[in-house]
Amino acid sequence: MSGIIDQARKVSPRLGEWFQRGHYFPYTSYDGQNFEIFYRDSKDDVEVFNPSLPVLVILHGFPTSSFDFLPLWPRLRERFRVIAPDLMGFGFSSKHPNAYSLIEQASMIRELLFFLKIDSIHLLSHDYGDSVAQELLARAPTDDPDEKRPAPAP
Repeated sequence: MSGIIDQARKVSPRLGEWFQRGHYFPYTSYDGQNFEIFYRDSKDDVEVFNPSLPVLVILHGFPTSSFDFLPLWPRLRERFRVIAPDLMGFGFSSKHPNAYSLIEQASMIRELLFFLKIDSIHLLSHDYGDSVAQELLARAPTDDPDEKRPAPAP
């Protein structure tokens, strides 16, 4: 990992710090490919973290990464526990020579939330992340027990 940190610092010291404060979680895609998904969690910013804060998941656009949200990070973490993943194929997350579907990206986000033991979120998204957010919203449980939602496509 130190090689990646050094490369990131060469691009920008702030990018190197962003990476150094991040984590990885393992995700296996529908077609069996293994990914290491990079994410930042404001819970790690111990000087400001409040465990009673609601969770905000922020989803970046194309062709960028979670680092896009660095300017907003200090303000957002005052009001939320902020989770900022790099979507599959972007930023510091694994890249594989296949197409990354919006449905697969949404499934990965759901797995990340399960991994982090988070069951309720707010969403902030941009560009490509908007479509992933829409898929997440389509899968969200509803308060109406009579409402039927289709299962997500594999």
